[in-house]
Amino acid sequence: MRPLITRVQVHAERVAIGLTIEAAARAVSPLPPVAADGSITLNVPVVLKHRSGRAWLESAGPGAPRRRPDRILIAALRRAHAELAKAGVNAATPNATSWRDVVGINDSYLRRLVPLAFPAPDIQAAIMDGRQPVALTLQSLRNREIPMS
Repeated sequence: MRPLITRVQVHAERVAIGLTIEAAARAVSPLPPVAADGSITLNVPVVLKHRSGRAWLESAGPGAPRRRPDRILIAALRRAHAELAKAGVNAATPNATSWRDVVGINDSYLRRLVPLAFPAPDIQAAIMDGRQPVALTLQSLRNREIPMS
């Protein structure tokens, strides 16, 4: 692959990849036309994402995958529901805030984790599908008031 690429330039909203003429011959999908100087430049729209101290580029073009599940956040959401179920509380009941009175959840970490079982269903579905905002992490949820369903 390396002999087919002449240069890679990272810009704020795109990555420009310079390709050789041989790359055009081997391409399985249409490439941009060859420029007067014989070069081919493929521009890929991207977005720089940040989460938990990591940074990466994601494709920003049409049809680009938008999902990026946060495994830690999903595990915490599942654990919160599991702990409530063990204590006999159903998060879907109208009086769901009664979890504060449950005696079975004594661990302070679990008491801070259990409110994750109560966000609105659309928020929980977005987390499970990986459609949550990049800034929505387990730490950020534990540090703010969670909108309840």
